[in-house]
Amino acid sequence: MIERVAKILAERTVGPSFGIPGGGPSLALIDIMTAAGRPFITTHFEGSAALMAGAVGRLSGAPGLAMAIKGPGFANMAAGLATCRLEALPVVAAVEAYGHDVGPIKQHKRLGHAGIADDVAKAHVSLAASTDEITLACASAGEETPGPVILELAETSTGKMDTPKKPSTNQTEFFRLLTQAKTPVVIAGTLAIRYGVGAALESLDIPVFTTAAAKGVVDERRVNAAGIFTGAGADLAPETQLMPGADLVVGIGLRAQELLSLDAITCQIISVEAVSPAAPNRYAALVSPGELTETFAALAGKSWGLDELVTAKANLANALLGAPFLPAHCFSALGARFGTGYRLVLDTGHFCTIGEHMTPVAAPDRYLSSAMGRSMGAALPLAIGGALHDAEIPTVLAIGDGGIGMFFSELRIAVAHRLPILVLFMRDGAFGSIRSAAKARGLNEAPLIIGQPSWRGAAEGIGLQSTAADDEQSFVDALREWRPADGPGLIEVGFPADPYRDMTSTLRS
Repeated sequence: MIERVAKILAERTVGPSFGIPGGGPSLALIDIMTAAGRPFITTHFEGSAALMAGAVGRLSGAPGLAMAIKGPGFANMAAGLATCRLEALPVVAAVEAYGHDVGPIKQHKRLGHAGIADDVAKAHVSLAASTDEITLACASAGEETPGPVILELAETSTGKMDTPKKPSTNQTEFFRLLTQAKTPVVIAGTLAIRYGVGAALESLDIPVFTTAAAKGVVDERRVNAAGIFTGAGADLAPETQLMPGADLVVGIGLRAQELLSLDAITCQIISVEAVSPAAPNRYAALVSPGELTETFAALAGKSWGLDELVTAKANLANALLGAPFLPAHCFSALGARFGTGYRLVLDTGHFCTIGEHMTPVAAPDRYLSSAMGRSMGAALPLAIGGALHDAEIPTVLAIGDGGIGMFFSELRIAVAHRLPILVLFMRDGAFGSIRSAAKARGLNEAPLIIGQPSWRGAAEGIGLQSTAADDEQSFVDALREWRPADGPGLIEVGFPADPYRDMTSTLRS
């Protein structure tokens, strides 16, 4: 029976498998998979395994593979699977389970997997299903909208398969509005990555925004690349500068879950969509991805906003780089050191807001983040999974005080495999973004201060090269000294707490 599952997983997933092995069927599955040339990476936490597999899935386009034991092992993995569900990362999680023939007296490690799985998985099947049913479930991990699938390594009565609802489309109204528009903008979501329309977007003569999750689908060095749209931009954000002049938003998979808010869009919205959006009444018209060619043909004759966009981007860069040493200077230095020849992985925090706007990404496989769930700490295992999948280019992970500790032990994997990962630990000694909220509401900031915030000693203890930088020149020097071929390193960058807390006030409301 495990041989049957191994064959399906070999065909439907890619890359190494990740997890913490158990003594039951997962051990036999690992043995079969490794003998067939699919290595197993032992993680320190099951949630990390799901995230690493998710990174492989995001970069390859096919589901990654994670494994866990039943009960607490699966519960631990659920945290990572939840992030994969929020971020639309395709993963198959093979987990041990009690079969339906195991009576209720057997309670050791017993949890209701189905209840845990309901919100974090697209599909939930077991060995009781037919080969065709298991194959279909595993394949669904990569189908629109991608996400986790759980395969229980036992014959249970559990079964679930999400069936995405197709949108109600109106081609006539969609193309009427598109034809009449004089000053449209495009906002591309992750659907644009999955349908491979980056080149078509880059050919347009109108501003093209992306959601944060779709960063890189347009080469952000191009003149029409407007950067990210969140729906919560403050004065300096290009969206705030450009959107008042737009008479129509053309979405490519513009979904509410990829934005902070749709309310900031005051003109009409039309969108190309493969599944029914969460708020269908917010859209004037929808069409299916089958209309992408016609959509780009209609947009090809439009031209406006590029001069204004150049000015907006220059004003943003000048304002951020004209301030004292803060994360903007670090992201600028990364560009000077690597160009676009590296993969940027952003954790969540104030530095993430700066990095999203300041760092040009040339292609979607050069960027990873938890842009939809803003899951703090998740970027670290994402970076490791991404580097294991593709170690040909260096990976730069930017992470802050709040996120670095959650999965820190997984950096031992980076050391063991000599992965070309540079950790930029951006330290202000506090939960900087949450301090902003506390300040705005007049609340006590003391619980948000982190004592003894340095992680250099811990990094060196597990074998990472480590250095400190507290000004622009020392940071540039540290970047120059790190060589990806030597394996992972860490630069601990310290910033003054109050300027750090306030640095996004002109970017994000």
